[in-house]
Amino acid sequence: MRAIDSGRIDAVIRELMSRRTRLKIVDSMTAKMTVMRLHVVEAVVVDTCSSKKEERGRTVCELCNGAFPNPVTYHMKAAHPGCGRGCGASGYKNTGDYSTSGWVGDCGEGGSGLSTWYLMCKECRAKYLAKRDGDERSSRNDD
Repeated sequence: MRAIDSGRIDAVIRELMSRRTRLKIVDSMTAKMTVMRLHVVEAVVVDTCSSKKEERGRTVCELCNGAFPNPVTYHMKAAHPGCGRGCGASGYKNTGDYSTSGWVGDCGEGGSGLSTWYLMCKECRAKYLAKRDGDERSSRNDD
């Protein structure tokens, strides 16, 4: 069994940080010792992209920038209804991430009960994003 260099561990952590992710490790020294003993790093990697910040069980809705309990798609169904036409293979995962492949159904479906996903066509999404951006501009002009 070969020993793991602690400098290498620091390099791996810096690399992960440079990829716009952060490691949730309570005590880095304990983590290093665990890695050296077990040769395994167990860490939760959380995406910290500005549009999808998650704090204490709340996720920021891309469509209005409000923070809502998980899954954020429940809020989306109530506050951002779809048009009812085909979703064009587009929709939101329960984490609020928008995807343009693999979805089947009508815009506005999901977001309730066990359906933690929410289908939204590109046109409706563009409409809500334009409204959000217009609201942000008008609030800055009011200041």
